[in-house]
Amino acid sequence: MAFNFVNNDDSTTIQGQVRLCSIGNIEGINALNPKIPLDFGKSNLAIIYGANGSGKSGYVRIIKHICGVKNPGKLHPNIFSSINGVRKCKIVYEVNGSHLENEWIVEAGPIKQLRIVDVFDSSTARFYVNGENEVTYEPPILSFFSELTRICEHVAKSIETSQEKLVSKKPHIPSEYFHTTSYKWYDNISTDTKNDEVESRCAWTSLDEESMNGLTIRLMEQNPAE
Repeated sequence: MAFNFVNNDDSTTIQGQVRLCSIGNIEGINALNPKIPLDFGKSNLAIIYGANGSGKSGYVRIIKHICGVKNPGKLHPNIFSSINGVRKCKIVYEVNGSHLENEWIVEAGPIKQLRIVDVFDSSTARFYVNGENEVTYEPPILSFFSELTRICEHVAKSIETSQEKLVSKKPHIPSEYFHTTSYKWYDNISTDTKNDEVESRCAWTSLDEESMNGLTIRLMEQNPAE
């Protein structure tokens, strides 16, 4: 299995490829006791299959531990082994075509050259979904929803900015009417306001006309207060 990577170590940028070749000589780890190494082949895709309890999850946990990923799971001792000693296995990998072997010990922690590898499985998915963590890899379907969310947030912000720049063209109402019910309705007029509501609120009756004419006549008098 090959992984392309960019390593930004010590302010230098190195581009290359790392390939995990095989895992073998397993001692004291889970119930794994293979007679031959698990070989991942030379292609960029390897399919590992087997019955329940055959050790697939154990190999995945080994890969997680040697790569130093989050939530790697626990590597249990092999209770069926009569050998009590160091839990270890042989890791064979390539970096930029160079063949490397590592007699890896569980307590030694991740292998430096493999720390750039991301491992993604169902338990990793639950770890990222249920917790607040920085996601280093997203499958295409999750990446789609992340991008869709980002676009929606950008559109919402653009609309909000445009709304803030809009200047109301509604006629100004004197401040002494701000406490009235009519002003509160007028101030909340929007595109959602129904035409029937506008016609009902703004209806001009003969009584309104008569009242306005009376006020106009009084204002034309020299002493309207009398």
